[in-house]
Amino acid sequence: MPISDKDSLIKSGGTGLSEAEVKDLIHNYGIWEIEDTFTSFVQQDAVEDVLTPIDFGDTKTSPNGLVFYDDTVKAFAVLKGGTFLIKTRARTARIGGSAGESELFLQSQISVDGGFNWVNTGNSVDVKLDNTRQVEVFFDFSPAPFPTGVLIRQVFARSSEGTDFGSLVSGVPSVPLQALGISTSPSSQVTVYRLRDFNYA
Repeated sequence: MPISDKDSLIKSGGTGLSEAEVKDLIHNYGIWEIEDTFTSFVQQDAVEDVLTPIDFGDTKTSPNGLVFYDDTVKAFAVLKGGTFLIKTRARTARIGGSAGESELFLQSQISVDGGFNWVNTGNSVDVKLDNTRQVEVFFDFSPAPFPTGVLIRQVFARSSEGTDFGSLVSGVPSVPLQALGISTSPSSQVTVYRLRDFNYA
């Protein structure tokens, strides 16, 4: 589908294809393979009622040249269109000592005009945090075809209906655990999967 077909892309939630057509693609090719993983370990603080793009690490292009992540704008660009499965992981925690419940919302967005306008795609996900010791890990799996040139990003915010604080934070193991090879848990991570033998172009 050409990138100029903006109305069709937006009306279909970013896929440009019906649910049945997406299922046919997955059925015909069937096997997902990892294209690349993008990871951040920095603390990212949610802003009250303001959408903030989630950081996924350093700028880089995936090994097969299918997607490009730009750390400057915190967005992925599809370099070769086709069907992808995007797995998002975010590790949320309460930062601060105020009493009450903090509620974070996460949302996927796409842009078909180079990032000038963003459209929400799919459903939002909310995470409620009651205290500073609570950690919630959020996973989302979204299989969909995207045309060449579309931009994809994840945003998050803290609802003013709740109380203060809420962040994406990494989890650091003890020194003995590090010596045993246990790695730091990222604050945010995206893994992009491609369909085996699919013609990305």
